[in-house]
Amino acid sequence: MNQCNDTSYIAYQPSNLIKPFKTVPEMKKRAYHHTIFVYDLKGNYLFDGTFERPLKTIQVAVSFTHTLRIVHGSDKTLCISILGRTYYLGTNATTTSSQISAIALTSNDSNLVIENYQDEQVILSGGTLLNLQW
Repeated sequence: MNQCNDTSYIAYQPSNLIKPFKTVPEMKKRAYHHTIFVYDLKGNYLFDGTFERPLKTIQVAVSFTHTLRIVHGSDKTLCISILGRTYYLGTNATTTSSQISAIALTSNDSNLVIENYQDEQVILSGGTLLNLQW
């Protein structure tokens, strides 16, 4: 008997069960005790961080949260909301400083949320924007 002619194949049968793709569950928006806004185009280092008067840099906003913690306590959740744009973290560095203007967070920054404003795209760049003239 020729076994090669007697070979049977099992075809793939898809499951009748529909298995949806697993996605990351959407996080519920938490209520923050205080929200500080950052927008480098219209912000200022001396503003109060409201939507109408945003701070200029993320670093200044982090420093501002330290002041708020003294007033309101460290158990309150604070939020830094960054309006969409590219933020060049190296821009604040000088030729004499040995440290680029990084965002430094410590245990004192617990209960701090840093997020983009709504669905706006925020890019954090470790470089410096160069305005070259060729």
